[in-house]
Amino acid sequence: LSESEVFAGVNNQNDVIVYDILKAEDPKALPSHSRNIFATMFSKDGKSLFSTGEDRLGIRWDIAKGIPAEVMF
Repeated sequence: LSESEVFAGVNNQNDVIVYDILKAEDPKALPSHSRNIFATMFSKDGKSLFSTGEDRLGIRWDIAKGIPAEVMF
């Protein structure tokens, strides 16, 4: 869980899945990596989620918009 929001990031195949636990809505899938995901981590302010994977990409996600804010190689 992030520190300032109530979201959880879970790896499912090559997608990052984000749950808003308070709203109990359907999870938001963020299709992201072409290979397995190694790790996810929220920013301290809870506005971004970082993911890294076997494809050697690091992605910073804008949680509110559900889009990549930055892709690092």
